[in-house]
Amino acid sequence: MKNLYYYQNLHRIKDILFQYGIPSARVKPQADLAHDLGLRNPEKLSLILDIEEAMHTDILFDDPDALKTIHDILYNLELKQTVYAES
Repeated sequence: MKNLYYYQNLHRIKDILFQYGIPSARVKPQADLAHDLGLRNPEKLSLILDIEEAMHTDILFDDPDALKTIHDILYNLELKQTVYAES
């Protein structure tokens, strides 16, 4: 079961991707960044930077190439939240 934080982050990601011209209806956890959303590597890196800025954090993702889907991004955000909560 997903928590509220997961869905709040999904909404934030939808807002960010809307700026890339991607309708929020296409932004689902299972959406592949390259195949479903059409993001190339430079756009993917830009997206990561935009997410880091929106979340007021830095070095959010250690391996951007490992991020294939929206769920991968959400999972990494949740891991970082857990790490920050434990600190």
